[in-house]
Amino acid sequence: MRKHSLLLLFISLGCSGQRGTSAETQGLDLRSRDAMSVQGGPNLELSDPSSDSEDTERGADLAPGRKLTRRAWLDFRVDDEEEIPAKVGTLKRLVENHRGYLAHEHQSGATVRVPAAELDAFLEALIAGQGELLERRVEVLDVTRSYVDLESRLGSAKTTRARLVALLERAQDVEDVLSIEKELGRITAEVEAMEAQLRTLSQEVALATVEIQFRTESSPGPVGWLFYGVFQGVKWLFVWD
Repeated sequence: MRKHSLLLLFISLGCSGQRGTSAETQGLDLRSRDAMSVQGGPNLELSDPSSDSEDTERGADLAPGRKLTRRAWLDFRVDDEEEIPAKVGTLKRLVENHRGYLAHEHQSGATVRVPAAELDAFLEALIAGQGELLERRVEVLDVTRSYVDLESRLGSAKTTRARLVALLERAQDVEDVLSIEKELGRITAEVEAMEAQLRTLSQEVALATVEIQFRTESSPGPVGWLFYGVFQGVKWLFVWD
């Protein structure tokens, strides 16, 4: 009895450390690592502020072996909102050609997922075939440290779980058995939660997200310009820059 209690105390102390690391993992923002964002025209150019290497036009080549998530936002102009369904239909076919899928469709556009390795080619084809590009932004997040840290914590939790299972097999006292089973249930829940987080992060790395918006841009007519001029004149009477 005393021997088992001491072993249980030892493992519980180790598990309490796991509890702390698990709490940190639960609160970990997996997408907050070293953001790199790009805005501008069709020529995609990405740079890694933590790297001494030269800039490259291919985000996936920035740091081989590192875990990068990629997300893009593109806005295109359409002359009439009635053109949007046809634009989305063309978008669906383009996504399928690049081994991706339509994640969400809405009134003014869609959100798609494509393999990270296909992102650059997909963006080039999208910009070439969807008309006037109004705005484009690409963001690359380095989640390598989050990924490695989560893998390490998951490995430690699995080791602790294996020790608890071995101890449970040797336990004879009912009180010890109940205590070990309770701790085993807790650590198993943590392992499953971290495995789910790791799967989600792996999917974010493997698949890039692209949000496409189609919008109309109208310009004032003759009367509209007249009222605009009157407004500017009245504004000048009250506000001087």
